[in-house]
Amino acid sequence: MESETLPMFAAIRAAGAFTFDNRRAIAQGLTFRPLAETIRDTLKWDAAHGRPKAGFQPEQEAALLQKWHARQNNL
Repeated sequence: MESETLPMFAAIRAAGAFTFDNRRAIAQGLTFRPLAETIRDTLKWDAAHGRPKAGFQPEQEAALLQKWHARQNNL
């Protein structure tokens, strides 16, 4: 599998790499958008940008899921 297939995958040793304390930012006035608004806008943005260059191709995803299901049935 090519490394660019899962570009945001973080190994266990990197657990917490995207974790940070936002209390100071909130104290300084950081605000958050409603989740529904964020989801709506993200889906709209995603639809406008077409298929990503990284990630599984549909055929790769189907093959991987088939292998995973077969493995689950053998447990």
